[in-house]
Amino acid sequence: MFKKFFLTYNPKLIQDGYCAQLQRQIGLIAIAKKFGMSFTLTNIESITITPMDGNSDEEEAKNFINSLNSKFFKNYSKNDIEFKKIIDIPTPTLKHFLRILIMNFALHGKVLIQIANPSGVIEKFPNSYIKATRSLITSRKSDSNMIEIVAHIRMPISLDHIVPGENKSRYLSETYYITIIDEILRSANSNEIYRITVLTDAPEFDTKFNVIDSQKEKYMQYDYLINNNAILVQGHSFIKLKEKFGEKVNIIRGGDLYDALELMGKANYFIMSRSSMSFIGGLINMKGKVFYPPDFWHKPMKKWIKVTSNYSD
Repeated sequence: MFKKFFLTYNPKLIQDGYCAQLQRQIGLIAIAKKFGMSFTLTNIESITITPMDGNSDEEEAKNFINSLNSKFFKNYSKNDIEFKKIIDIPTPTLKHFLRILIMNFALHGKVLIQIANPSGVIEKFPNSYIKATRSLITSRKSDSNMIEIVAHIRMPISLDHIVPGENKSRYLSETYYITIIDEILRSANSNEIYRITVLTDAPEFDTKFNVIDSQKEKYMQYDYLINNNAILVQGHSFIKLKEKFGEKVNIIRGGDLYDALELMGKANYFIMSRSSMSFIGGLINMKGKVFYPPDFWHKPMKKWIKVTSNYSD
């Protein structure tokens, strides 16, 4: 019915992390599937470089982006399509989006709709994310007999920092994760072999992060600039987790994003943080149990387990 309408991502309006933009791409694919529309690929072009990305300059960041685009969007190609009309609606509500479709329904020829952030539409039917995610990354439950518990611990640069536009810090305490892991082990057979993998963007010790000149403005929100281009990133050794679970805990700091998402997807139990990376990891976890954090701004899938307390230290 709406096949002549082509949705695509506008990557030029909002520059932030790769996963935040990947989630928007997934949202657009989901909307296209939901309404019987078409999707045409516009690749993610740039990212805000963060301390654990492993990218020290724009050239390395570009290679990082291109590598991930080739993995996630291998089933999609850029099409040379002639459009009768191009419509730019950066952050539409569902009402606005439907009005655009109705207003242009009688138009002959293909219509391109460029969207920077589709959350105002996709959040009305969040479970549609799942089918769209399957076309980007597939992950199966681990074949191992070991119980795989994966926790994504997203740490802000400073624990009490709130990103502009958000109303809460992204920080969740070690106690939060320990409490959920304890509940998991009680519900499972605690005598079975289990392994806990912690995926985190936090360095082990306080670290200076050198911000490249072109992105310095992105970090002016932090009031503790050390000098012209460097800020202090708070370190986390996760002592409580190590003391509680000992050698059962394996901490992975940074590393390959695609590999990290596969670990989240294969986990028997996946504990999310308030993060787009966690959100995508939860979407691709088809067989395990996913624990959704309180006060997250993206709506959960129906099957996710909603945690009702922050379990603060």
